[in-house]
Amino acid sequence: MNLEGNNIIQTGGDIKAETVFFDAVKNVDYQSQDNEINTIGANIDTGDFTFTSNEAISISKIISGGSVTINARSIQDQTIDTDADIQATGNITLNANQIGSEANDLDIGNNANLTASAEDSIYLQGTGNITLTDITSTNDIIIKTSEGDLTVQKITTEKSVALSSEAGAIKKADNASILADSLTVKAKTGIDIATQAEN
Repeated sequence: MNLEGNNIIQTGGDIKAETVFFDAVKNVDYQSQDNEINTIGANIDTGDFTFTSNEAISISKIISGGSVTINARSIQDQTIDTDADIQATGNITLNANQIGSEANDLDIGNNANLTASAEDSIYLQGTGNITLTDITSTNDIIIKTSEGDLTVQKITTEKSVALSSEAGAIKKADNASILADSLTVKAKTGIDIATQAEN
């Protein structure tokens, strides 16, 4: 199902579909808890993308000239690849029970400012620079980028954190903190972080 418009706003009801692609000039605001959609994609020229569902969601590709906010039971990559699933000019905010999986990371685009919260594990793969504004989980957090730097503002978990920058550095932002049971970091060009990890 393709939905096109200047603004695409859900004011009531629900949609049941295998795949929905949103094509908007400005904003997409789809926030019915009763939506039953397996896969979403979007192209938003200048506005924000906001999507809420009680179901598990797979991402094909979301490109936004503004911010991206997704609330779902689970947020996963539709395909096993390293292409960016979410690319946004503004902030990216993800809230779910689980984000990505051990077998298939959710891929985040270059120059992302990312906030993510999950009850279960978080698995993310960057395609460039990522600023980790606030990453929270009660389970493991695994974040890596193939290009560019990881900049850490705040990471909190009761379990382990693993950060990896294959081509760049892992850096701290102002007032940065990592609170975890254990921390593993790997970077090519340098590591400068603040941590309260026990191991």
